[in-house]
Amino acid sequence: MTNREREILELIKKNPFITQEEIASKLNIARASVAVHITNLMKKGYILGKGYIINLDEYVLVIGGANVDIQGFPKEKLKYKDSNPGILNMSLGGVARNIAENLARLNVNVKLITAVGDDMYGKKL
Repeated sequence: MTNREREILELIKKNPFITQEEIASKLNIARASVAVHITNLMKKGYILGKGYIINLDEYVLVIGGANVDIQGFPKEKLKYKDSNPGILNMSLGGVARNIAENLARLNVNVKLITAVGDDMYGKKL
């Protein structure tokens, strides 16, 4: 990427609706030159089509479930039809959440789309 292309790309990042005339005015170059630079940025994959949609970092998108797994264990032998004091173990789960976490641990840029409740468990997730 040339220095001029970098300047144009930065202006587009700041204002995706900027016109070629505005870019030309800010950089003190001809509008036709801006058009050539934008075409080159599109060919190089920095801009994805009209409207100056910028190609951000690639990522893996994971869509699916995320939940909180809760397990209870009695402290003593289980007594049927009676109270059984014990302990609870909570852990984050859900197939999609687990996959997204493991990808992130491998330094993969990952995004997770899931349904999350507006309660203490959703906040934990």
